[in-house]
Amino acid sequence: MVEEKSYIERCEDERKEMTPKTGYNVVQFDDFSPPGEMLTLIQHFEKKEDAEKFAKDNNNQEMPFYVYGPVEEDPKK
Repeated sequence: MVEEKSYIERCEDERKEMTPKTGYNVVQFDDFSPPGEMLTLIQHFEKKEDAEKFAKDNNNQEMPFYVYGPVEEDPKK
């Protein structure tokens, strides 16, 4: 029997999916969507400053924008 993922696991999988290897993604968060479908990619930028400016200039109070940048690998791995 296949175990269904927990709420936290589905959210973590979605966050990883929206985290770019390079550059910065502006994502929109919809807390009324089911886990795993709460984040929507709005636009990808090469520079953090451009992504942050876009998010600030276009932010929506009902469904806010967030900037996701690359996660550095743990050097111990």
